[in-house]
Amino acid sequence: MSYEVDADITRASTLPGRFYSDPVAFGVMRERVFARSWQFLGDVSYSLYLIHPLVFGVGYKLIGALQPLPLWTQEPIRWAAIAVCCAVSYATWRLIEIPMIRIGEALAERRNEEVVETSA
Repeated sequence: MSYEVDADITRASTLPGRFYSDPVAFGVMRERVFARSWQFLGDVSYSLYLIHPLVFGVGYKLIGALQPLPLWTQEPIRWAAIAVCCAVSYATWRLIEIPMIRIGEALAERRNEEVVETSA
């Protein structure tokens, strides 16, 4: 089943209802959209878990120094703190976790080679 989306916004329309119940379309979306986004969230989740108390704590101290702030500023500040947590978590995942995982894999591979050599 194929679906057409016109590039001309003046001729654009919504997707037909069958798209939302089409198992083939769901399978494609699951592989191309959902799997990648969930994989990314899984990759950075440990960094997010470790970083969020630090970011929230520093943010709390910084915002506390700016008091009194109007009540309406709380929600933008909260979303900014979440965005900072995500950005810092992504950076620590890319700059710390991935290199350390590679080092660990190299050490484990070297250890496995040593075990094979001594048992041979």
